[in-house]
Formats: sequence, structure tokens, C-alpha cells
Amino acid sequence: MTRRVTVSFLVAALIVVWATSAIAAPQPVAAATSAGNRLVVTISKGQVQRAANGTVLVPLRARCQPPLGAFELNVSVLQDAVFGSVFLLGTNFPPCDGRWHGTTVTVAPEAGSFVAGRATVDASLSAFHPTEGDLIVFDTATVRL
Repeated sequence: MTRRVTVSFLVAALIVVWATSAIAAPQPVAAATSAGNRLVVTISKGQVQRAANGTVLVPLRARCQPPLGAFELNVSVLQDAVFGSVFLLGTNFPPCDGRWHGTTVTVAPEAGSFVAGRATVDASLSAFHPTEGDLIVFDTATVRL
């Protein structure tokens, strides 16, 4: 009898711990689908270029609707084992005025050099919404450098 009570108590305790952790689990960053067209980033796929110094010029277009506040833009390039990324924090790109804005980000490789050939370019844009929290959207493109 004591053994059954002990086992029942342990099972109940595990259920309570599991339920509490599920309720208290941090909420995931809002996916691109929940951002709708309020926050958009697109890679201008046909305009990505490799510069003579081995960096990659990545033209982007982005739109951000008020009351969002864009706070982070990330762009990365991967070509075989060569990787480079740029993290722009606290920039005013794009201004959240509902209009399309363009910029070109220069991505340098961490080691080596980007060469002519195929590469994968990824871009993400993060913005803060006063009631929904952080939103993040992504774009990816396979390009020829």
C-alpha cells in the first residue's frame, strides 16, 4: 500500500513538473507567416555579385509597417566551405514607414575567398512589435557569383 502511494505521488509530481514547464516555456519568435506583409525582406537574386576582392554584394529590398521597429538585419553567404555573414544591429534599415526600401550589404568571407560559381544567400530581418514581441522574416536564394 505504501509503495502504491509513493509511486502515485511520484507520477503526480512528474505530471505537475511537466505541465508547469510546458506553461512556463518561452514563446517562440513569431514566424514569418504571422508577420504577414507587415515585415518583408527579399534578396534581389539576379543582382547578387562577386566583387574583385572576393566579397559578395547582396542587394536587398525590405518593408516594415508601423508600429514595428526593425532592429536587426542578418545576411550570410555560403559557398562550399567558404562562409561569411554580416549582422547589422540597431540600424534604421528599413525605416518602418510601410514603403519598400533597398540597400546593398557587402559580405566578406571569414576565411578564404568567394569564387565564381553557385552560392546560397540567406537574409533575415527582425523587428519589435509593442504587443506581439519580436517578429522575424527570412529569405534565401541560390545564386551564381
